[in-house]
Amino acid sequence: MLEFEIRTDELQKLIGKVKSISDKKVIIDILNGIEVKTKDGRLVITGTDSVNFVEASTKDVDINSEGRVIVDAKRFISLVQSTTKSKIKFKETDKTVELKGNGNYKIEMKEEEDYKFPQMIEMDDAEVYTLNTITLQNIVSTLSAAISKYVIHDYVDGYILSKNGAYSTDMVRFMKYGCNILEGDEMIGVPTAVMDYVKLFSKPEIKINRENDNLLFEEDGLKVFCKEVQEIEKFPPYETIVGNLNLQWEGEIPTKELLNAINRLMIFTDDVNGSIIILEVQGNKVVMYDRQNKKAVEGVEVKNTVTEGEDVIIGVDAEIFIPILKSMSKEVITLKLGNKNPIMVIQDNVEGIVAPFLENNDEGED
Repeated sequence: MLEFEIRTDELQKLIGKVKSISDKKVIIDILNGIEVKTKDGRLVITGTDSVNFVEASTKDVDINSEGRVIVDAKRFISLVQSTTKSKIKFKETDKTVELKGNGNYKIEMKEEEDYKFPQMIEMDDAEVYTLNTITLQNIVSTLSAAISKYVIHDYVDGYILSKNGAYSTDMVRFMKYGCNILEGDEMIGVPTAVMDYVKLFSKPEIKINRENDNLLFEEDGLKVFCKEVQEIEKFPPYETIVGNLNLQWEGEIPTKELLNAINRLMIFTDDVNGSIIILEVQGNKVVMYDRQNKKAVEGVEVKNTVTEGEDVIIGVDAEIFIPILKSMSKEVITLKLGNKNPIMVIQDNVEGIVAPFLENNDEGED
């Protein structure tokens, strides 16, 4: 039967990595547990939602006897996180796990009679890619602005990694993070849910093992497993979309000033007209106002403007535009506009496209 002793801070570190996936509520009771086992002289703790897995392990443990148990995640995690004693003793009995820290506690184990705790698929012949951890984390924090909670097509429910950069879209917003993250011409589609776990990695490099449609992210002591995004060949071709844009105006505009102006205009939007605002080019200014009767008007000055053809008046849903602006870290961005065209925002190696809401006319109506 499983029995070990471990420093409390070390166990808390393992629990902290698995907690994010174990906090999810699921119908099948066995998935409300986490797997605690010993393997090759390591303590291994695994959480899963049956599709995605997070596994954390350590050699810094005194193992008295090998074993494997499924324990209630909520109670086990809460108890470990609140323990203040320097060490925790873990001992498996007939139907419970005994923990000794600040006190003595018994937690019931999960039975595997009807359902077995899922296991990660073995990947013996995987292709291995080595990625820079910070770059991958920057990709996630930036490109999440174009990820929606409501996904219509599975093939856009994630991030595409390629030689030329990384991409995300919800079919209304499109984003590109320019970088050489992969070599060769292959693409990797990583599900949205799993990319959230990238922040758990702390070593300079992450290895991605890829076999069939399975992906395994790993560094020493941490593994994240998932299924690759399916049918990634259907993912909208970003470069083609950009190449077909007919943008008549561009200028350099202060990021924070533009964002603050839009947030103030949002105060004057309503349930009937939604969060639609109008952007209009007037000389060296982008003038913005609410869709109904111009109750609120803002103007932000721009520099280095480039104008081609007719004046530009365009509508945009501020709620989908704001996340793109928030993802930009530079003080000044380039804004590109065109009648009946998406709005394009550029900051060094980051590009964002937001679909327009209104066609151009004098009144600014549909």
